[in-house]
Amino acid sequence: MSLLGSVNENSFFFFQERTDAFGIQCKRPPYSYEVFLTKTDDDFLYYTGLSKTNFEILYEFLGGDAVCKKLKYRFAQRTPRKERESEHTAKDKLFITLLRLRRGLSLKDLVLLFGLSEATLSTIFYTWVRHMSLQFKALEKWTFISAEKQMHDVPDCYKAFPNLRVIVDCTNINIQSAENFAQQSNTYSTYYGGTVVKVLVGTNKYGGLAFISDAAEGNITDRKLFLKSGIMNYLLAGEAVMCDKGFSIEADLNAIGVEILIPAFLGKRTEFTARELLLNKAISASRIHVERFIKMMKDFKIIRYQVPNTLLDIVSDIVRVCANLVNFNEPFLRWTHPQN
Repeated sequence: MSLLGSVNENSFFFFQERTDAFGIQCKRPPYSYEVFLTKTDDDFLYYTGLSKTNFEILYEFLGGDAVCKKLKYRFAQRTPRKERESEHTAKDKLFITLLRLRRGLSLKDLVLLFGLSEATLSTIFYTWVRHMSLQFKALEKWTFISAEKQMHDVPDCYKAFPNLRVIVDCTNINIQSAENFAQQSNTYSTYYGGTVVKVLVGTNKYGGLAFISDAAEGNITDRKLFLKSGIMNYLLAGEAVMCDKGFSIEADLNAIGVEILIPAFLGKRTEFTARELLLNKAISASRIHVERFIKMMKDFKIIRYQVPNTLLDIVSDIVRVCANLVNFNEPFLRWTHPQN
């Protein structure tokens, strides 16, 4: 006898009640932080950019339950107020934010996955990105370690530069073309053939993020962004900055007693000296690691392709968060530790 053939009138109503109950249970979204904890660590890393352990470390760094459960999501003119209670936990909301940063998912994608409205998801994303950005910015004075503290146990490629404090480079983030024509002009890059914002990225000798600037309009020069970023407020006399030839900041650094490490210029000569060749080779082998870091930063797909206009007011925060999240991963530089 088939299953349907065995169902009588009474069992049908029982089946209907169970189905209704099952339907109520299914109103909870199919995806959550707890659901993804059942995935492998590789899968969790793929979707968020963090391991499960580092997710917990990040959550505690952001204040844990004491802070994260009390974040203000909606803002009135007079005072912010808490979002009404929902079945989504603070960790769910952090997970949603990381998922959008890492995979570049649209709000429509997240609606399907988490059962929240686009407006609610937008508010969650905005709130958590701003919260993370502020916490990472406050950490900057500790992550931007001095040259003196980087003199020991460093990768081989940096041993020739004992006074090196930071390796800097600029990178562009594609943005949606603005409706304002003046803003279009300021953000348009002839070199990249589109509208972009530019950020200054600085890494230390261990490959970690040391400094990242706010986003600037794409037509700004590397030198102007370097001076505008505030990075010079951290630099100490006797230290050195490594960069490429496009920065033109030697006079600015020398004025505060800081050395510039930059490939030698050929000028009107036909060849470099032996010393210049060695220096250029050493700088090239060292400077490439800031480019590696930027590539890892752009593994967060929200900044790899094109940032929509709806996020332009927090684009600096988004880039800062993505860059700092790279620091939670294993070091990509390898070196031999001295024997005891």
